[in-house]
Amino acid sequence: MGADKDQDAPQLLGATAFKPKERVGADRYTHVLWDKETGEVCTRTPRSWALITIFYLIYYSCLACFWYGMLCLFFTTLPEGRPKWIDTESLIGANPGLGLRPEQPDVSISSSILLLKKNAKGEKYSRDFETTSNIDWAKRYEKYLKQYGNTTLKRNCDDSAYGESDELGCIFDTAVLGECGTFPYGYELNGAEETVSPCVLVKLNRIFGWTPQPYENIDDDQDPEDPVPDRVRKLVAQDPNNIYVHCEGENPADVEALDGNVKYFPDNQAIPFKYFPFNQPADLYHSPVVGVKFSNMPVGQLIHIECKAWAKDISHDRKDRLGLVHFEILLHFEETNGTSSITDEKANLAEPKVSPSNMGRYIYNSKTNEMFGRTFSSWIRLVAFSLVFIVVLTVFWAICLWAFSQTMDNYTPRLQTSMSYIGQNPGLGYRPMKNDEDPYSSLIWFRHGGAGNWGDLKANLDYFLSKYEPGSFANAGASQTKCHWDRSPLERQEACEFNKEWLSDQGSDIKCISEENYGYYHGKPCILLKLNKIFGWFPDPYYNVTEVENHPDIPDSLKNHIRSTWEENCRNKGPEKEERCPQLNMVWLDCNGEEDPDKENIGVVSYTPWRGFPGYFFPYWNQLGYLQPVVMVQLKNPTPGVLINIECKAWAKGLEHDRTRRRGLPVERHGFEKCRYFCYDPDKGTIMGRTGKSWALITVFYLIYYACLSAFWLLMMYIFFLTIRYDQPRWIAEESLIGTSPGLGLRPEQPDATIDSSMIIFNKNSEMSSPNVPGWGLWKDKIDRFLVYYDEAGKRCNGTDPATKDEPCNFNVNSLGDCAKGNYGYSTGQPCLYFKLNKIFGVANDHYNDADELPEEMPAELTQHIRSQRDKEKVWVDCHGENPADVEAMGKVRYFPNHRGLPGMYFPYLNQLNYRSPMVAVQFMNAKMGQLIHIECRAWAKNIGYDRMDRIGMVHFELLMFDTPTAKEYEKSYE
Repeated sequence: MGADKDQDAPQLLGATAFKPKERVGADRYTHVLWDKETGEVCTRTPRSWALITIFYLIYYSCLACFWYGMLCLFFTTLPEGRPKWIDTESLIGANPGLGLRPEQPDVSISSSILLLKKNAKGEKYSRDFETTSNIDWAKRYEKYLKQYGNTTLKRNCDDSAYGESDELGCIFDTAVLGECGTFPYGYELNGAEETVSPCVLVKLNRIFGWTPQPYENIDDDQDPEDPVPDRVRKLVAQDPNNIYVHCEGENPADVEALDGNVKYFPDNQAIPFKYFPFNQPADLYHSPVVGVKFSNMPVGQLIHIECKAWAKDISHDRKDRLGLVHFEILLHFEETNGTSSITDEKANLAEPKVSPSNMGRYIYNSKTNEMFGRTFSSWIRLVAFSLVFIVVLTVFWAICLWAFSQTMDNYTPRLQTSMSYIGQNPGLGYRPMKNDEDPYSSLIWFRHGGAGNWGDLKANLDYFLSKYEPGSFANAGASQTKCHWDRSPLERQEACEFNKEWLSDQGSDIKCISEENYGYYHGKPCILLKLNKIFGWFPDPYYNVTEVENHPDIPDSLKNHIRSTWEENCRNKGPEKEERCPQLNMVWLDCNGEEDPDKENIGVVSYTPWRGFPGYFFPYWNQLGYLQPVVMVQLKNPTPGVLINIECKAWAKGLEHDRTRRRGLPVERHGFEKCRYFCYDPDKGTIMGRTGKSWALITVFYLIYYACLSAFWLLMMYIFFLTIRYDQPRWIAEESLIGTSPGLGLRPEQPDATIDSSMIIFNKNSEMSSPNVPGWGLWKDKIDRFLVYYDEAGKRCNGTDPATKDEPCNFNVNSLGDCAKGNYGYSTGQPCLYFKLNKIFGVANDHYNDADELPEEMPAELTQHIRSQRDKEKVWVDCHGENPADVEAMGKVRYFPNHRGLPGMYFPYLNQLNYRSPMVAVQFMNAKMGQLIHIECRAWAKNIGYDRMDRIGMVHFELLMFDTPTAKEYEKSYE
């Protein structure tokens, strides 16, 4: 068969294990991108890339066709010009929400606040109308109304059009919007107006096919928990065939601000039924709208507004925004110098929380000298701490590694034989290897003859055998012993001589030597086999010939060879030699084809110098000059041009054969047996993969490891606590995180159930609490417990005898007057609240000692009071309503002590025993019943800043007081 082939064709010969080429340095990575030896790009040849590209083109083309077909089938199920699911069967249901126009600019799309200047006039609009200026609100309003100028393919409708499913939608005439249909729609001053009067457009969100239903009997059709307003009742009585839009303030202060200041266009607040149902394409339909104009809005008050649509089948749900829309209006007055009448906090409500200016302040805040939220000194401390921490951690790990390395021997593995990862079952290695070829292949192929490609194979064998040259290790300072069959196992410093000349079979016509190209030139290849080195492993030979002959797996040819060796060297040489023949101290070797065709094609196999590895070369102790015993296996007459699968096995007692791991054959276990053997393997004595000794060692290791780790962290904590003082904080005043500007605390505190609330709510006519309105007894009990804390501890101080580090000043509760006795005013509707500065260690407040230093923003009433005081060494407290409605509803207040200040003699706080914070009590004399009053109390001193966001220098709360009639009305709202 070979004679018929071209002589130049490659002739493939046997296969065995193939070790990948070891790559070092950058070559480990660059050869993946481009392998110049194989022509591979990213581990594939150009042909492979072409094939896989064609495959994926075909694959994804078929996949795209499949999905296209599926989409075509899907679209055939969809009706043309209408949704598949409508009305109650659809996801959005049959209850429309309300929309509001003009829309927010993109930068504040999540906001619902209309932030407007009260006195805007003659402003210039931006290019894309995307700011919160009044003119841009008007421009967005105008842009929305432009769509109503297109009346193409639309029709004029009368009331009889209600319920018709015409292809043309009804025209909405914007003339009905009156003042809300004329630019600038109230967003700028016009004529003699003093404030802007903005309009908004309210519309129903479109639901395909939805037809509103009129009220038949409004008392029966309304929801008891959501009663119809009286104004809407009157309008329904006049004409029930409309949807009515009605807007109200959400809170009492909002209702008061809107009273008489809301005007509707058209004035009947109606969206006629004739515009429904919506069955047309969106561009052929005009959404009907109602214009709502808000006039005389108070400046600086955030007004919460809710507009609802009213018809029989429209219900209202604040959570899902069904049937209603919620928004806020906030007017501010811009001075000629560009400053605004509203606080930064209110302005921020309507502005985006993330903006270029905010990001710029985060990167560097010139006011606080902070960079990325930290001061420079804070960054230096953080970097220094991190460096010290990393250095200490590095030193710790270096010590751990050093300690670990001290347990290791430079020449002896810590875990050996059965305790080691590789175990005590050596594998077989081979040479030559074509290192520059496919590293995952175990194929040795070559073309013999003068034009053959066997040069690399010869070079590989020459390189491996160079260390076997006589005297090679002697020149390196090592000595080798001429070993013999009767010698004992090798000692730690002994190494047996192995001469590569022994690999030459003198009886062979072609020898396995370099001069004869190891047989590759003549097509009789030599393959070198060796046992992989395992530290301390010593073979257990087959000394009993009978045992060998009865072994079920040893090949017959090897059995015959072992017997002939025994008969030649030990038979009739005495009982000792017959029972333990020295020449049988071998790890025997046998190579053959894996399958029957391979065994036929492999031909004759010869072994030189022995058919195995003599036992006197073992054990391997990592000796200097150690040479592994090797065997040259020569294929005398392999069939050329045929792939021959060859398997070589080493034979000795205890050696297993495993084709997967190149060692013993594994026992296949499945299911419960596999789990059982994992829990406990009786053959190996392992529990969950480890022997008892291994578990003990790893347990001890981790005990020591975590003990050292715990000791390290305890040491770090100990060192850390050495830097901490028990009598004062580590960082104080400006160096601390909280700084020198305290917040203002409020007492009485909230109950646990409403700990997140800031509302003081109670019924002045009832000591006991109802389900939704606490009685005044709740707050009285809390104040009782709070004032008991103020005992007689501390000394009595005055301006010349202030508090010391060892002894604080006593605060006289009797100085609180009416707020120190009885029911503290709660039972008479004149409640007392108590304010104190939060304690900051070491801060002595900087007072306004000079009346000329008082800031301009300080309330005039407080300024006048301070000027009248002789002793100005105090932190002053002032309370006021946040909005105009709150100022009016709060009424008159009284301060206790009368000087309404926190005297400087109580400060600084130095962690004194029995320290009691001074306080100011504020009594609200005639607050309005049933109205939620927003109140802010602020502390005034030079060192105390003011920040609503961080609650610095101030406290915010709400006061809601009821008498019996208003409490009952309030309880009804929960029914």
